[in-house]
Amino acid sequence: MKSKMLLVLVVLTLVASTAVFGACAAPVEEGPIKVGGLYSKTGFFATGGEEAYRSTVLAFEQVGYEVAGRAIDFTAEDIASDPTVAMDKARKLIETDKVSMIIGLTLTAGFDAIGPYITKMNIPVLATSGLTERQALAGWPVWAHSGSVGQSTFTTGLYAYDVLGYRKVSILAHDAEFARGYMGGFVDGFESRGGEVIQEQYAPLDTLDFSPYIIKIEDADAFVYYVIGMGVIPGASQIRELGLWDRMPVIMPTDGELFDKPFLDAAGDAALGIVTQVAWSPYWDTPGNPEYIAAYTERWGVEPGVYAAKGYTSAQIFLNAIERTGGDVSVEALSKAFDETDMDTIRGHITFATNRLGAGENWIMKNVGTPGENILEEVARYWAEAVIVGDHIEIEYDRIK
Repeated sequence: MKSKMLLVLVVLTLVASTAVFGACAAPVEEGPIKVGGLYSKTGFFATGGEEAYRSTVLAFEQVGYEVAGRAIDFTAEDIASDPTVAMDKARKLIETDKVSMIIGLTLTAGFDAIGPYITKMNIPVLATSGLTERQALAGWPVWAHSGSVGQSTFTTGLYAYDVLGYRKVSILAHDAEFARGYMGGFVDGFESRGGEVIQEQYAPLDTLDFSPYIIKIEDADAFVYYVIGMGVIPGASQIRELGLWDRMPVIMPTDGELFDKPFLDAAGDAALGIVTQVAWSPYWDTPGNPEYIAAYTERWGVEPGVYAAKGYTSAQIFLNAIERTGGDVSVEALSKAFDETDMDTIRGHITFATNRLGAGENWIMKNVGTPGENILEEVARYWAEAVIVGDHIEIEYDRIK
């Protein structure tokens, strides 16, 4: 593969890598590259955090914990789905373990805890999850290859209006900033075309019984909902059981893990017919995707989900960047290398805009299966990029399929 060929070239001679990749003139350290990891391995968001951690380990194992002639010393911490714990663990990684950068962080709220601190300490973070608009505008040294949360769902709103023909929708989402951000992206895209939201409801993040909200849903052209974590399966099941599908079609701005195979299998027929944007799918024909799925499944005994894929993508970007710096992990070298990311990943082609938000492909898929069998099919694909304009973000997009 291309990345492995580059790795061999870099290992052969640091002098050559300096000439080819334009590394800094200062001597590159020869000791291990100390990398910190922050993952929600327990708590509400444990599934996603554990998946991202496992994929990072897999990616480092595949290169023998070595890149650009330097060993990778990876120290991962569990932030327990708690922003306060995230801050404590970040301080430990930076001040005690002396890491050069941090990778991971699937908990969006965790950025609020560590953002000012990593800015003060000048430590780059390569994020697994997307940032809310407020966080993206904060100017923290965070590179988020998933972009802004609204960036990933804006095009779902366009698709709902332009292709599905919906004009009025009722919405339900978790009452959390990141969830409102995902739903807000859909609403912005939908309303930009002239669509109308006739009803909004928000449920606490720990909600498992959505029936009080579902029975209040007003008739519209479609029902749009977004839940995540432990609410994924109950949400899908209760929507089906309470007969909402008999009244209107159901779509999701983004799937919130529902289209991950373990969740999809657990949801069964409750997920049939849903249209949503997905950040990754085992059905994709992206470079290295089949090999990644096979390797992850063999290593961990289960199939990967979307947060596993996001974690692997973070590791791909990290390894690619270090190859291009010739092993230089100074803040200046890392920042420049991350900014100049332009590569194929298992999640498609990814670049970083000047605001450190990843620009890439938004895939929209539909569950076209029949009772007893879930089958996912791509129905549209967009290129989307979040651009900071003054005090807000605007989404630039292009339909590519």
